[in-house]
Amino acid sequence: MRVADGRIAPVRVWELVALASLLGVYLVTMALYDEAGTPAVNLFGAIALGVIMLLGAVPPAMREATVIWTPLFWFRIATAAYFSFGNAIVHFVNDESRRMMEAFFQDYESLMGKLNAVITLGALLTLASAWVLDAAWRRGAPQVDEPPRSRLEVGEPSRLLTVGMGFLAVGGTVKFLFTLPATLGVISFTLPGALGALALLADAGVYLLAVWAWRFQPRLLWLPVCLTGLNVALGLLAFSKTEVIASIMVLALGWLSKGLTWRRMLVTAGVITITFALIVPFVAASRTEMVRRYQSLQGAGLSERLEIASFYLQPTSGLDNPQQTGLIRFSYVNGSALALALQDNGSAGGTLATLPAVFVPRALWPDKPDMTVIGREFNYLATGNEESASSPGCFAEAYWDYGWLGLPLLMIPLGLILQAWSLVSLWIIRGEQWLFFPFCLLGMKVGSSIDGFMVPTVFGTAVLALVAFVALRLALRLNSQIVAAGPSGYRAR
Repeated sequence: MRVADGRIAPVRVWELVALASLLGVYLVTMALYDEAGTPAVNLFGAIALGVIMLLGAVPPAMREATVIWTPLFWFRIATAAYFSFGNAIVHFVNDESRRMMEAFFQDYESLMGKLNAVITLGALLTLASAWVLDAAWRRGAPQVDEPPRSRLEVGEPSRLLTVGMGFLAVGGTVKFLFTLPATLGVISFTLPGALGALALLADAGVYLLAVWAWRFQPRLLWLPVCLTGLNVALGLLAFSKTEVIASIMVLALGWLSKGLTWRRMLVTAGVITITFALIVPFVAASRTEMVRRYQSLQGAGLSERLEIASFYLQPTSGLDNPQQTGLIRFSYVNGSALALALQDNGSAGGTLATLPAVFVPRALWPDKPDMTVIGREFNYLATGNEESASSPGCFAEAYWDYGWLGLPLLMIPLGLILQAWSLVSLWIIRGEQWLFFPFCLLGMKVGSSIDGFMVPTVFGTAVLALVAFVALRLALRLNSQIVAAGPSGYRAR
């Protein structure tokens, strides 16, 4: 199968040149001054990083909308959001917000120049490795004019509806039988990663239903809209901004599937940004209350979570807090700077210690370590609170583990994973292979999760997706062979 063509280059040479030039500016500034750099260079450098990332992501998506399903697209968007906008806004926050950031790590400003250099080098290595893999693929890929067509084509509304309902049934069952009870503290054991992936099928189902309704039955749009509302409500009760944003994004992507325009992209971006800014203070306050009551983010039942939520909405609950929580939640400057300082002081991160565990399912290793515990450990180093989790972002994590050497060691594999996954996502979307559509959502999640730790968010998810993808391909091939041999086999008997 051929999933890349000459119409779209996932990484362009000008991007690499621009990032290398920006890195050079940071290194020269550090040589002339110190690791803090200068406020002007740090501000305009952060803005330049965002411009490079967005110009690499948006124009190709405008030319062909399938690009929005690739992990590389979301890697660029996430980098622009967290490490461009997030690094720039620290120059404009008020004093109360600055004190809040300093409470996590007081001396973050003394490492701003170095941090920006680390981020830029990380982005450069990620995109460069993706460019190399894409160049090798283009030389070896067979020349096929059109991608293979799936039997489940968009032109067949009944098949699209069937697949969507099937995904919704399986994902919804997992979500209500396992994920939601775990959130409410009904079950206390660690859920296997495979169950979390199966719950993602519900989002895939909502998307396919939205596409089906928008294209074939506009009067039934209320169905995916109501399902999205339910998912948003569950995300709010779980005090999870990720669940809320993901639920809205899935419906928005169904709308964007009608055709990508600047207006639709700006409306989508505006809705997501406003929603994020509104729910972040709510989630932060609710989680603080959860930790105060239970020393954990789990354990409260439905009625108590509603009580916590209603308390936040009261006028005296702190809505007038001068901390610009919605804005500074975009910034990982303080956490990233802390990771750099820890490495420079001889305290390496060791975040890859649980990497071997991603290759063994929990069913075969009941005492398999919790790969997400590193987030709580990192938060404890900063605040003394191990009941909440935080992260420095993947670029600073690489430096925390191995210094400057950690950036090629971790970012090159990241770029290869994102590029390979992008090729598969294009094959799925262009060929309308809807049974494989959940792998697109997983890829988007990985590409946009560069604010997390590498082992659970990238390597663990990639291994799980690879095993599931190969298994599904083999199952479909075996089924085709059985169907093809069925009549002759029957006559032979």
